[in-house]
This record gives sequence, structure tokens and C-alpha cells, in this order.
Amino acid sequence: MVLGLLASLVVLVAVAELDVLASTALVLAILAFLIQIVIFVAQFWMSSERTRQTATSQSETTTILAGVARTQDETVALVRGFISEAQQRKSAASDTPTVTSDSLAEASLAARQLTSHMAITDAIAGAAEIINALWEA
Repeated sequence: MVLGLLASLVVLVAVAELDVLASTALVLAILAFLIQIVIFVAQFWMSSERTRQTATSQSETTTILAGVARTQDETVALVRGFISEAQQRKSAASDTPTVTSDSLAEASLAARQLTSHMAITDAIAGAAEIINALWEA
């Protein structure tokens, strides 16, 4: 394209005996205008890509935060169940509680389940913090 413009300039100057400086300025102005159009199109495309990425990130963040809320609700329900069961056992037990291997096994299982749910909740909360940090960056 640039070579075509230069060839046209050479032909016009040679045939029509035009002013070389004015012709050169005209060609450079046209070239600058075309470059500006190309830059505008590139910037517009980059802006639309950034908008698309932002919408995708927002959707993913919303999904993750909904999962965090759901896990938190499940953890609260599990803890309430443990507390309720403990209160029922306390009211049903005599003044001197007896510890059996079954009750120790049940307590151990309940503690492992609670620890597992808490670890999942912590992992999801950490992921949400990372996403929010990336979102703000």
C-alpha cells in the first residue's frame, strides 16, 4: 500500500509537474489517517474482548460465591444438628455420664465430618478472595 502511494506520487510529480513537497505531505496525511483507523479498530476490538472477559469473570465469581453460601448453610445446619444431639444426650443421660466405644466412634466421625466441611468452606473462601483480588487488579 505504501509502495503504491509512493509510485502514484512519483508518477504525478513526473507527469503533471506537481509540487513534490505538497504531494508528499498529502500522501503522508492519507497514510496517517489510515494508521489512525487501524489503531481505532484494534482498540475497539481489545475493549470488546475485555468486556467479554469481565462478564465471564463476574459469572464465575457469582457461581463460586453461591457455592460458598450453600456450603456455609450446610455447615451451620450440621453444627446445629450436633448441638441438638448433644443437648438431647445430655438431658437423657444420668448425672454420671458413661463413655462407650460406640459414642467415642460417633463423636470421632462427627468431628471428622465437621473438619472436612470446615476445610471445604475455607478452601472456597480462599478461592473467592483470590478471585476478588484478581477482579480488583
